[in-house]
Amino acid sequence: MDRLLPLLRRAGVEVGPVELFELSRESIPFVRIPGQSAIEVWTRARGVAQETARWPVVLGEPEELRFFDEASDDDRRTSELVSWAEGHSTPPFPWIESRRAEAFEQTGDEEDAPPPQDPEADFPSKPVPNTQFQSVHDYRTHKPLASVLLAFLPTSQGWHAPAILRWGGWNDNPLPEQHASLFRHWEERYGAEPVVMTHDVVEMRVKRPPRTRAEAIELAWMQAGYCSDIVWQGVNSVGALAGILLNAPVWYFWWD
Repeated sequence: MDRLLPLLRRAGVEVGPVELFELSRESIPFVRIPGQSAIEVWTRARGVAQETARWPVVLGEPEELRFFDEASDDDRRTSELVSWAEGHSTPPFPWIESRRAEAFEQTGDEEDAPPPQDPEADFPSKPVPNTQFQSVHDYRTHKPLASVLLAFLPTSQGWHAPAILRWGGWNDNPLPEQHASLFRHWEERYGAEPVVMTHDVVEMRVKRPPRTRAEAIELAWMQAGYCSDIVWQGVNSVGALAGILLNAPVWYFWWD
């Protein structure tokens, strides 16, 4: 922290008292900041991540911290998870294809079968890209949260974040190393970086989003396999998701 705080201040990041929480043999420093300024503060902290060797992640409201405490039950080493991700970060991703087939495959049971997907037909005539980070706002009032936690993970690589936080592996949520492998691929292809990771939401900043309908549909199919909840409990079709992803600087994922 002796090196982190001066570098943050030099980058124009003014933060309050630094606190710590224990996670998987690591003491993770974090600060409390207003939700209204969270993305601006994250952006400044991201700008010096290579110098600080600390990746900033917004963890959500203060009460979210207990979910990360529970994640410390995963006693695998971070280096083990990162190594797996490095070796499995090139398409195709069999685990995504398997999940997508399970979530979208037509079966003989018409009552339980998901509706057939035709992304070309469902693609909106006037696509509206996602431009806002949702998790720094109250979902009921849409006003900025009074306080969120900004953690500084011991890495300069954003795709390491799920491995360090042991994020995932519950319900339909992929395993931490699977998240990391996909984050690495998306960083290389789209310039996507994790900004927010609450107990059930991931939001990413995207530097090079898809610019054509075909590219957006290709990505939508991948994201639908990764997180089918954003379709079935969100926009209702892969084509609609593709419309949101076209030229979108922000990606949103949520697991029930």
